[in-house]
Amino acid sequence: MGLGDKLAKSGPRKWLLGCGVLALLGCAGLGTVVLQVADFPTVAMRADEVRSEYQAAGLPWTREDMDRGIAPEDNASQAFLDEMGTTTPWLSGVYSDIADALAKGDYGSAERQLDAIEPEIQKFVDASHAKAIAFPKDWDFGAIVLFPEFAKFKSAVKLLNYRAEVKAQKWEFEGAMEDLRAGIRLSHLVGQDSTLICMFVGIACQAITYRGAENIAALRPNDADWITRVRNETESWECSFGFEQALMGVAYMGLSLARNLPGDKLISLKLDIFEDFGTMGSVDSLYPPANRLVRTGYGAGTIRRAYTTRQMETMIGVKRIHDKLKDDPIAMGAELDRYLETEINPGKMSDRLAEIVYSVYGQAGFAVAKSRILGEMSSTVLRAGAIRARTGKFPTSWVELGIEPVLDPVTEEPLKIVVRDGAFGVYSVGLNKEDEGGFRNSGRAGDDYGVQFPPPARKPSSSVSSSSSSAPDEESSRTLPLPPAAGKGL
Repeated sequence: MGLGDKLAKSGPRKWLLGCGVLALLGCAGLGTVVLQVADFPTVAMRADEVRSEYQAAGLPWTREDMDRGIAPEDNASQAFLDEMGTTTPWLSGVYSDIADALAKGDYGSAERQLDAIEPEIQKFVDASHAKAIAFPKDWDFGAIVLFPEFAKFKSAVKLLNYRAEVKAQKWEFEGAMEDLRAGIRLSHLVGQDSTLICMFVGIACQAITYRGAENIAALRPNDADWITRVRNETESWECSFGFEQALMGVAYMGLSLARNLPGDKLISLKLDIFEDFGTMGSVDSLYPPANRLVRTGYGAGTIRRAYTTRQMETMIGVKRIHDKLKDDPIAMGAELDRYLETEINPGKMSDRLAEIVYSVYGQAGFAVAKSRILGEMSSTVLRAGAIRARTGKFPTSWVELGIEPVLDPVTEEPLKIVVRDGAFGVYSVGLNKEDEGGFRNSGRAGDDYGVQFPPPARKPSSSVSSSSSSAPDEESSRTLPLPPAAGKGL
């Protein structure tokens, strides 16, 4: 028996009451649909006003606004930019073979492999002397812009570190440091481009380079002068990262996506249509060809105009928070996450695109904060290594280190110190503010972030570990000859 039949047999009063309830439910559902559809024109009506505020905040409205204003003579060479901007693999797998050789203490093999690719490495050394490294991008492709160069950058910085270590093994200190300086310059330059991924790559390359310095210091763990000389070098490095330029890319990707989203995706916008982002196969389905891209304005129709308006409104709020808290990246990341969680309403049709585009910024803020103290952390563990070389034991407190404590950017208290398994470490307790024991790569769960000296022992990859019986152990791989007629000191 259907609901209508049941109501008909229930008597006049119940029949009227039941019909009234059904009518209310029907009106409520219809009202929700009407409100959802009406949300688009309501938002679209304020588009021009929002656009004026958006542009006044210095946020990008056209692709030309993404131009960093770098003169060609200040940028890396065009040949370098062109080569790095292709999707062609660059020295695929070579750096892992060299890393394996170093892990086994086979410096001769590592040097021969590095010599064979010296012209390729030199391209990055040359690029590191430019005032900027800015890759040309068609930013109107928005969230599917490809960044093949950044994987190549990380590989190149690793190779510079490996070559520096080979030079340091032969007591060629200045040559080793010049390779590390090139790595730190590249880290800074690549991190200044216009997306969060660029910033993350720059921070990763910075960490790789400081780790390279720690590996070089650990070549002679009992030579205090050697370790101190490495520390003095790293303390002269300058490398910084910030959110502002990265946020330009976030803002413009949102606009380009709103302007060019295909019509069949406009109403039924869901997260799963973006699962293929980053693959060439997704370009045709999500964006028109380059010669048909909408490159300014709002795109055709009220719906695209509404999506674009909400993108701008959200980004105006993001920019305000950035400007207020840019000197405290952890607080800024947390505030941005709170703002986006409360500002973006997934129940509103015009907010669906913003829900997809915007990132989680808490981890990004922590990454910037870590990068700001990484140099001090590295200097601290190298100082502890030199003390152990002189006295036979590591210090166990900041007082014994003889320096002012480095503050944890999360707690604003001194970084934790731990001496364990023949190594000295300092660490931050991470965003969860729980002390999980410290050392980076310690294998424990948690988000502590730390640096240790000596660094963790490297292991050959599985492709060569079968011959590990003939490879020297970690201690013997650190036992090196004295420089000719130089003695132990430098």
